[in-house]
Amino acid sequence: MLLEEIARFASHAEGIDLSPRMLDSARARGLVVHEGSVTQLPYEDESFDVVCSFKVLAHVPAIGRALSEMARVTRRGGVVLAELYNPLSFRWLLKRFGPARKISRFTKEDAVYTRFDPPWVVPRITPPSCTLERAFGVRIVTPAAAALSLPLARTVLPVLERALCPTPLAFFAGFYVAVMRKRAA
Repeated sequence: MLLEEIARFASHAEGIDLSPRMLDSARARGLVVHEGSVTQLPYEDESFDVVCSFKVLAHVPAIGRALSEMARVTRRGGVVLAELYNPLSFRWLLKRFGPARKISRFTKEDAVYTRFDPPWVVPRITPPSCTLERAFGVRIVTPAAAALSLPLARTVLPVLERALCPTPLAFFAGFYVAVMRKRAA
Protein backbone atom coordinates (compact mmCIF):
# COMPACT_ATOMS: atom_id res chain seq x y z
CA MET A 1 0.00 0.00 0.00
CA LEU A 2 2.85 2.39 0.78
CA LEU A 3 4.54 1.71 -2.56
CA GLU A 4 1.26 2.45 -4.31
CA GLU A 5 1.12 5.87 -2.60
CA ILE A 6 4.76 6.64 -3.43
CA ALA A 7 4.25 5.61 -7.07
CA ARG A 8 1.56 8.31 -7.38
CA PHE A 9 4.12 11.13 -7.09
CA ALA A 10 7.58 9.60 -7.70
CA SER A 11 9.03 9.52 -11.20
CA HIS A 12 10.01 5.88 -10.55
CA ALA A 13 9.19 3.60 -7.60
CA GLU A 14 10.12 -0.02 -6.89
CA GLY A 15 9.62 -2.27 -3.91
CA ILE A 16 10.73 -5.58 -2.47
CA ASP A 17 9.06 -8.24 -0.38
CA LEU A 18 9.86 -11.76 0.78
CA SER A 19 6.34 -13.03 0.17
CA PRO A 20 5.38 -14.24 -3.32
CA ARG A 21 1.69 -13.63 -2.47
CA MET A 22 2.38 -10.01 -1.55
CA LEU A 23 4.43 -9.59 -4.73
CA ASP A 24 1.62 -11.05 -6.86
CA SER A 25 -0.86 -8.68 -5.22
CA ALA A 26 1.41 -5.67 -5.88
CA ARG A 27 2.02 -6.68 -9.49
CA ALA A 28 -1.74 -7.05 -10.01
CA ARG A 29 -2.02 -3.36 -9.03
CA GLY A 30 0.65 -2.42 -11.61
CA LEU A 31 3.52 -1.92 -9.16
CA VAL A 32 7.17 -2.73 -9.91
CA VAL A 33 8.32 -5.19 -7.24
CA HIS A 34 11.03 -7.79 -6.75
CA GLU A 35 11.51 -10.65 -4.36
CA GLY A 36 14.23 -9.79 -1.91
CA SER A 37 15.36 -9.07 1.62
CA VAL A 38 16.25 -5.73 3.17
CA THR A 39 19.53 -7.33 4.30
CA GLN A 40 20.45 -8.17 0.70
CA LEU A 41 18.74 -5.75 -1.66
CA PRO A 42 18.51 -6.85 -5.31
CA TYR A 43 19.74 -3.51 -6.67
CA GLU A 44 22.99 -1.95 -7.87
CA ASP A 45 24.84 0.57 -5.72
CA GLU A 46 23.37 4.08 -5.75
CA SER A 47 20.17 3.14 -7.60
CA PHE A 48 17.67 5.45 -5.83
CA ASP A 49 17.34 9.02 -4.55
CA VAL A 50 15.15 7.91 -1.62
CA VAL A 51 15.06 4.49 0.06
CA CYS A 52 12.49 3.83 2.77
CA SER A 53 11.36 1.04 5.02
CA PHE A 54 8.16 1.10 7.07
CA LYS A 55 6.82 -1.81 9.17
CA VAL A 56 9.85 -3.98 8.26
CA LEU A 57 12.99 -3.08 10.22
CA ALA A 58 11.35 -3.93 13.54
CA HIS A 59 11.26 -7.55 12.34
CA VAL A 60 14.89 -7.75 11.18
CA PRO A 61 17.47 -9.03 13.68
CA ALA A 62 20.39 -7.73 11.56
CA ILE A 63 19.35 -4.07 11.74
CA GLY A 64 22.87 -2.78 10.98
CA ARG A 65 23.08 -4.89 7.84
CA ALA A 66 19.62 -3.75 6.70
CA LEU A 67 20.43 -0.05 7.15
CA SER A 68 23.79 -0.48 5.42
CA GLU A 69 22.05 -2.12 2.46
CA MET A 70 19.53 0.71 2.31
CA ALA A 71 22.41 3.22 2.30
CA ARG A 72 24.29 1.22 -0.35
CA VAL A 73 21.46 1.51 -2.88
CA THR A 74 20.89 5.22 -2.11
CA ARG A 75 22.60 7.77 -4.35
CA ARG A 76 25.08 10.22 -2.78
CA GLY A 77 23.13 13.08 -1.29
CA GLY A 78 19.99 10.90 -1.20
CA VAL A 79 17.80 10.08 1.78
CA VAL A 80 17.18 6.91 3.79
CA LEU A 81 13.92 6.84 5.80
CA ALA A 82 13.85 4.13 8.44
CA GLU A 83 10.87 3.49 10.70
CA LEU A 84 11.75 1.90 14.04
CA TYR A 85 9.61 0.74 16.96
CA ASN A 86 10.15 2.49 20.29
CA PRO A 87 10.21 0.76 23.70
CA LEU A 88 9.45 4.07 25.45
CA SER A 89 5.84 4.18 24.28
CA PHE A 90 2.25 3.27 25.11
CA ARG A 91 2.42 0.91 22.16
CA TRP A 92 5.35 -1.01 23.64
CA LEU A 93 3.51 -1.29 26.98
CA LEU A 94 0.49 -2.77 25.20
CA LYS A 95 2.68 -5.22 23.26
CA ARG A 96 4.72 -6.15 26.34
CA PHE A 97 1.95 -6.58 28.90
CA GLY A 98 -1.21 -7.09 26.84
CA PRO A 99 -2.34 -10.34 25.26
CA ALA A 100 -0.83 -11.26 21.90
CA ARG A 101 -3.24 -10.31 19.13
CA LYS A 102 -3.89 -12.32 15.98
CA ILE A 103 -2.05 -11.11 12.89
CA SER A 104 -3.36 -13.83 10.60
CA ARG A 105 -5.70 -16.78 10.75
CA PHE A 106 -3.01 -18.99 12.28
CA THR A 107 -0.49 -16.61 13.86
CA LYS A 108 -0.37 -14.33 16.86
CA GLU A 109 2.01 -11.39 17.05
CA ASP A 110 4.17 -13.01 19.76
CA ALA A 111 5.24 -15.63 17.16
CA VAL A 112 6.97 -12.93 15.08
CA TYR A 113 10.39 -11.49 15.94
CA THR A 114 9.92 -7.83 16.86
CA ARG A 115 12.64 -5.46 17.99
CA PHE A 116 12.16 -2.16 19.80
CA ASP A 117 15.07 0.27 19.51
CA PRO A 118 15.16 3.28 21.86
CA PRO A 119 15.78 6.67 20.24
CA TRP A 120 19.33 6.99 21.57
CA VAL A 121 20.36 3.90 19.58
CA VAL A 122 19.61 5.53 16.21
CA PRO A 123 22.93 7.44 15.97
CA ARG A 124 24.82 4.19 16.68
CA ILE A 125 23.00 2.20 13.99
CA THR A 126 23.13 4.94 11.36
CA PRO A 127 25.40 3.61 8.57
CA PRO A 128 28.87 5.24 8.40
CA SER A 129 28.08 6.53 4.89
CA CYS A 130 25.12 8.55 6.24
CA THR A 131 24.43 11.37 8.65
CA LEU A 132 21.36 11.36 10.85
CA GLU A 133 19.49 14.55 9.98
CA ARG A 134 16.55 14.11 12.34
CA ALA A 135 14.03 11.70 13.75
CA PHE A 136 10.37 12.35 14.35
CA GLY A 137 7.69 10.52 16.26
CA VAL A 138 4.59 8.77 15.00
CA ARG A 139 1.78 7.64 17.32
CA ILE A 140 2.71 9.65 20.37
CA VAL A 141 -0.75 9.75 21.95
CA THR A 142 -2.49 7.10 19.82
CA PRO A 143 -1.61 3.71 21.34
CA ALA A 144 -3.34 1.69 18.61
CA ALA A 145 -4.92 2.37 15.22
CA ALA A 146 -8.23 1.08 16.61
CA ALA A 147 -8.46 4.26 18.70
CA LEU A 148 -9.04 6.17 15.47
CA SER A 149 -12.34 4.36 14.96
CA LEU A 150 -13.90 6.36 17.80
CA PRO A 151 -15.67 9.48 16.45
CA LEU A 152 -14.07 12.11 18.71
CA ALA A 153 -10.65 10.42 18.64
CA ARG A 154 -10.74 10.28 14.83
CA THR A 155 -10.95 14.08 14.83
CA VAL A 156 -8.68 15.01 17.74
CA LEU A 157 -5.85 12.44 17.65
CA PRO A 158 -4.47 13.21 14.15
CA VAL A 159 -4.30 16.93 15.03
CA LEU A 160 -2.49 16.14 18.29
CA GLU A 161 -0.11 13.74 16.54
CA ARG A 162 0.91 16.31 13.91
CA ALA A 163 1.43 18.96 16.56
CA LEU A 164 3.53 16.70 18.81
CA CYS A 165 5.71 14.84 16.26
CA PRO A 166 8.46 17.51 16.09
CA THR A 167 8.46 18.14 19.87
CA PRO A 168 10.47 16.42 22.65
CA LEU A 169 7.38 14.26 23.30
CA ALA A 170 8.30 12.39 20.10
CA PHE A 171 10.79 10.59 22.36
CA PHE A 172 7.77 8.57 23.57
CA ALA A 173 6.23 7.81 20.17
CA GLY A 174 5.23 4.26 19.31
CA PHE A 175 7.25 4.57 16.11
CA TYR A 176 9.81 7.04 14.98
CA VAL A 177 11.25 7.71 11.58
CA ALA A 178 14.96 8.34 11.25
CA VAL A 179 15.90 10.60 8.35
CA MET A 180 19.44 9.84 7.19
CA ARG A 181 21.27 11.52 4.32
CA LYS A 182 23.96 9.70 2.40
CA ARG A 183 27.13 11.75 2.31
CA ALA A 184 27.97 13.35 -1.04
CA ALA A 185 31.59 12.28 -0.90
